[in-house]
Amino acid sequence: MKGLRLVRAIAVVIVPSLAAEFLAAASTVETVRALLSQARRDRNPRPLRPLAPVGTIAPWLYVTLVRPWHLRWGATDEEVTKPLPGDEISPEASAQSTHAITIEAPEEVWPWLMQLGQGRGGWYS
Repeated sequence: MKGLRLVRAIAVVIVPSLAAEFLAAASTVETVRALLSQARRDRNPRPLRPLAPVGTIAPWLYVTLVRPWHLRWGATDEEVTKPLPGDEISPEASAQSTHAITIEAPEEVWPWLMQLGQGRGGWYS
């Protein structure tokens, strides 16, 4: 069971990045190939050819801009670097993401918020 959880955790954290990097590399190679073979155009026009640069650039934008932002969604620099509850479960994690929200509320709200969550009052955020 522990091995299955490890495989699932790796798949959830790493596979999207690997897939995006693979698509970025494949799109780049295909775009370069298409540009090099542009001299020998087919007689049949290819209506999707203008979208090739978009297919090349989009995965690179995701890997360089969106993914790093998503891995620390809403978290401050301090929250990303400081130890958090649960870090001791996997001290040598191969990947890390920290999501956070800031709630401006009076102290009386916190006991109520602590009742929420998986296995308690419900799954809310």
